[in-house]
Amino acid sequence: MQAFIIKTSAHIAPFGEHVSEMPVGGVPLQQWQSDALSKNTLEVHFVDSEADIPTDIPRLVTFDHVFFTVRGIRLFVEAWKKSDKQSAQFALPKESFFVRNFSDLQDCTFERGHRLYQIWILRAGEKLSNAAMLPIHFNEIILRMPVPKSITGINTWEHTITTSIALEVSHWLHVFQMNILSIQTKWIEKVTTHPVWSLSLLLKAIIRRPSLLMNLLRSDRFTAEHSLRKIIDGIAPHANIRGTNVSIHPTAIVEGCIIGNNVSIGPQALVRNSIISDGSTLQERVNVAFSVIGKGSFVSKHSVVHACASFEEADMCMRGMQFCLVGRKAALTTRATPIDISPGKPIRVEYKGSVQEVKQKMLGTCFGHEVFIGADVYIAPGRSIPNNIKIVSDTSKILTRVPDNLESGETYAVKNSTLHRIG
Repeated sequence: MQAFIIKTSAHIAPFGEHVSEMPVGGVPLQQWQSDALSKNTLEVHFVDSEADIPTDIPRLVTFDHVFFTVRGIRLFVEAWKKSDKQSAQFALPKESFFVRNFSDLQDCTFERGHRLYQIWILRAGEKLSNAAMLPIHFNEIILRMPVPKSITGINTWEHTITTSIALEVSHWLHVFQMNILSIQTKWIEKVTTHPVWSLSLLLKAIIRRPSLLMNLLRSDRFTAEHSLRKIIDGIAPHANIRGTNVSIHPTAIVEGCIIGNNVSIGPQALVRNSIISDGSTLQERVNVAFSVIGKGSFVSKHSVVHACASFEEADMCMRGMQFCLVGRKAALTTRATPIDISPGKPIRVEYKGSVQEVKQKMLGTCFGHEVFIGADVYIAPGRSIPNNIKIVSDTSKILTRVPDNLESGETYAVKNSTLHRIG
């Protein structure tokens, strides 16, 4: 079967670039789409409009702003074959955690308890309008991580583990989301396509920690979430995928990561469940988790980067950043602070000329390309900084003029960029 991806004019602010160029898991979305379809033995074509697609053959049709996975497409094709090859549209259950929490800022169409996505399989002679809803086989496990309720307003941060997914990308929030989803997608694909390798990792974990097997078999504690957490905790210390010329200091802890070529990870670094792209440098004592670090990026010593994603050559050098998206060659300095919660209030973002609420309980900042953020700059949740903007704190508090008549032993304060004696 042939697959056709219809080109759109969609560009993503603040980057000003076409949606097909947005990074996902270290590659452009266009390449991600092509790879996902090709791995399902579909011949991929990019076309300018629906009119350019031949109608005399069965075909899969989608748009260039749609994120999907290898497994999602495989399950869709399998469901289509079982439906006597009737024209069909990709659908996921409306009440699933994934649909409920990944539908912000999207034009959602619902039908009979399912959400429809812009992915179709059409039989010869039929159009998009002929397609009927086709639910794919869908499973998910919800991981829950404790967070301080007095700060966040919630007891746990929840995240779905599934790869039977799709997402329509029209906002920087979606670029951030598809990158976070790409981490589990790549790992699940690796595990399911390399069963011998996966089994060897599990056996190593059980040999080193026999209690892991006992915990998995105890019926009184057996739940999908519990088992998955135990497996992840047991296997992660031994499971990394490394490229060539990778330097990891012996004192660094690196668990469950996909690491590209020419990567350097320094002493006492803690790096977990992340994608570290080619040519990136993570200095000593960094703490990086659940993040996608773009090619040639730099994370300076003592930086904390949790659940973030970046384009290439970004400097992610903050002491604390979460749920942020960082543009190409952006420079984020140590003492800048993107706030990721709005206590007692919903987080709001700009979209299509207005400010709209989103369901996300925690969301940081989107930094455009070549943005510079200086020390002591605090940014409210959900904000977007345009390309090539430099932001510094109140310059009146920066000492620029040192008077000649300073008296020894006196105390001075900085006011209006100069020194004033106190008392």
